[in-house]
Amino acid sequence: MKRKRTSTPKVQPWPGSTFALKTKWEDWMTDRHFWVFLERRVPGKFGRLEAMHAIVPRGRKKSELGTIFGSARYRRGALDGARELFQQAGVPDDQAADFMEREFPYPTRNEMFEEEMSNPLLAMALGDRYKELSYCRTGVPEVTEDDRALIEQFLAAFEATVKEDPAEGRKFLKFVLGSGRL
Repeated sequence: MKRKRTSTPKVQPWPGSTFALKTKWEDWMTDRHFWVFLERRVPGKFGRLEAMHAIVPRGRKKSELGTIFGSARYRRGALDGARELFQQAGVPDDQAADFMEREFPYPTRNEMFEEEMSNPLLAMALGDRYKELSYCRTGVPEVTEDDRALIEQFLAAFEATVKEDPAEGRKFLKFVLGSGRL
């Protein structure tokens, strides 16, 4: 019978360490790379761990978080990974929270909701009627039953349109796979 092995954490904590965050930009041919390192020190020891890495296409500003990470969902995933690394390294919770809130705030509920609602199929099906969703009226980032019914109605109408006119289907595919323009 095989024994189940428990994996050791990737990062071993160093008791009594002091921590700092360091950032680094590197220009490459087609884009720029952005790294965030967690540095830790104890007497006689120094370590640097990669906490985050993002590839930023040329032409985007270095200062805006949305352009560094591309999307709220990607930013949330990168920040979750960094938080896990901080916990493994033994960074005190209050210091880790301070690092993250000051430098790299979590995406808001509204940012996450708007990104989900900007799905190409939904955007194309709803068109200008997007403004009829309850979020546009109330600002509360949630889908109500009325919104679900409205979305189902528009998706059914969109499906019928695509079935009747193949040009509409090609137009949608061009929108999703191509330039993003209708």
